[in-house]
Amino acid sequence: MKRAKYICATFYLFALLAFTGCASLVQVKAEKSGMQTLSAEIDLGEVITNAIKEASSGLSEINSSGGLDSNNEFVIFDTKKIKSALENSEFKNAKISSPEFSKLNISGTGNLSSFAFQNEKSLKIKFSPENIKNLASTLPAETQSFFDLLMAPVFTGEKMTANEYEDLVAVVYGENLAQELKKSAVELSLVSPAGKTKRFSIPLTDFLTLSEEKIFSIDF
Repeated sequence: MKRAKYICATFYLFALLAFTGCASLVQVKAEKSGMQTLSAEIDLGEVITNAIKEASSGLSEINSSGGLDSNNEFVIFDTKKIKSALENSEFKNAKISSPEFSKLNISGTGNLSSFAFQNEKSLKIKFSPENIKNLASTLPAETQSFFDLLMAPVFTGEKMTANEYEDLVAVVYGENLAQELKKSAVELSLVSPAGKTKRFSIPLTDFLTLSEEKIFSIDF
């Protein structure tokens, strides 16, 4: 049970990281085995990256090692820790790289049963405030601190419209970051075992203010 919970948290972590990037591409491919292959190209963008850097002192107060790598340098994506999480969760054929400070590329195959539902006819991806809140309680302190910086209703449980959230971000982090979030979207692709693809463009603020279940699907 504990191992299954850890595997679930690992997949959710990657999904959430992908959905908090300003320029993110996420692909979920249904495999004939019933498993799913997840690949994500995440780019937080210059504005969000700078905001995180400025708030990094807050991370250190929450966790003395939060945001620091083995060389005691501030990092957003600690590839060693993520690689360790992948290995412990039995994420197969995992590949990970961080070509730049604000970018992360991830791919691998596993059973995404907590938010992916697959049968012989379709693949459905479900996001809801409930399963995201369940994730938050399982993440390491430094990862929770990263999401805390976003103050997003989907993590805090507060009811807020996209416009209200944008106003909050503008007050705390400045108008530049608020505008960056407003214009950002996540490109989600669902792929059938035969290679059929269906694409969705999801405004970032819609995800960060998620208040009800959202389902994205592809029929085979």
